[in-house]
Amino acid sequence: MRILISSLGFAYHHVMAAANRCSPDKILLATVNPEADRVKNAVEEVRIYGRRLGVEVSVVKLNPEEFWSCVQEATGFFTQNATYFLDVGGGVRALSLCLLTAALLAITFLDARIERVYTMAEHSERIVEADIRPVLYAKRLADSRAFSKRELLTKLASGGADWGRYGRLLLREFAQYGLADDNGLTEAGRALAKIIELSTAKSTAST
Repeated sequence: MRILISSLGFAYHHVMAAANRCSPDKILLATVNPEADRVKNAVEEVRIYGRRLGVEVSVVKLNPEEFWSCVQEATGFFTQNATYFLDVGGGVRALSLCLLTAALLAITFLDARIERVYTMAEHSERIVEADIRPVLYAKRLADSRAFSKRELLTKLASGGADWGRYGRLLLREFAQYGLADDNGLTEAGRALAKIIELSTAKSTAST
């Protein structure tokens, strides 16, 4: 099961753009005011799109002004045994923040599989796609027993040598979570390596 969760306001094209990229079996639309005429119109357009492709579409109302209640309810969206995609390209910004916070908590506490986050770059009116798998892996890297993984990641980022068979095994694991590909570390892998370096430097400075 592939589920796309989208924040929805008056616009709806971002939902379809995200769905075209992730091919969901189900679309869950989260909105602040489903009774508003323009929101109803947006929902209907997504329903028409869903019927054409055989995709189930449902709607839920959230109130991001009650932020943590909103986060609590939204975290419940990520409890199924499914692969999730999150689109925060529409609706009010507070709702997008609520959904993103819920997604990160679901990754941490529910082991939710959230592969991509989509949003809009307003200056170019283009959809931005973020691979969320590195966030899933960050929790593993933060484990005190993952020193070798952190060391390999930072060495690869600085152009360090391969570690033989063990290094190749870790590289395959990195690739599974979007940190590496056939050309070496991805942008996400380099970003996490830099964050690890910052964390190490901070720990060293405080001792």
